[in-house]
Amino acid sequence: MGGIINRKIIIGFLIAFSAVITFLQLSQRPEVETVRALAFARDVAKGERIAVSDFVEINILPQNTVDNMIIDANRIAGTRAALNLPSGMIVVADFFETSDDFQPEEGNSMTAIKMLPDSAICWTTKSGSVVSVCFVDDKGEMTMLGEVKLLGVYDQRLGNDETPMFAVVEGKRNVIDQIIQRRALGRLEFLLKK
Repeated sequence: MGGIINRKIIIGFLIAFSAVITFLQLSQRPEVETVRALAFARDVAKGERIAVSDFVEINILPQNTVDNMIIDANRIAGTRAALNLPSGMIVVADFFETSDDFQPEEGNSMTAIKMLPDSAICWTTKSGSVVSVCFVDDKGEMTMLGEVKLLGVYDQRLGNDETPMFAVVEGKRNVIDQIIQRRALGRLEFLLKK
């Protein structure tokens, strides 16, 4: 009977000793260095307009980096895919159309809205964001015109003290028509909703 108890004690001791050695070996493993990258969060079809939400941040091994790899989704938001891109693929600049010419999607129109710097203070958003456009007439009455997608914001130096900015937007034709008709009659404001 004493031999069985001694065997159980020795087996228990060996199992505990093995667990401690295994834990020590695993905890002393060197950390693997990784590099931040972007990958597609979903399949993207050729010609489809890209939004920031189409990407996910991942960590990859340094030897898996690729030339022209993009790590800032804002840099390509609003562009179109130049080819079919599968979910999980690392994002590379060559995957996107490089033309600066914006083309509206079927059934939509585009326009530019002038914004003065004083109306854009502390207001930032990303290309591809959807914002509501509100018209404010000379009497201060507000009319909601509808939603548009912000394709980009550009500043232009006109040689005066103020630097106007232009927001290029895309929306349904009736919303864009209202923006064009009313922009000389009052003020247009963007409303960002969450």
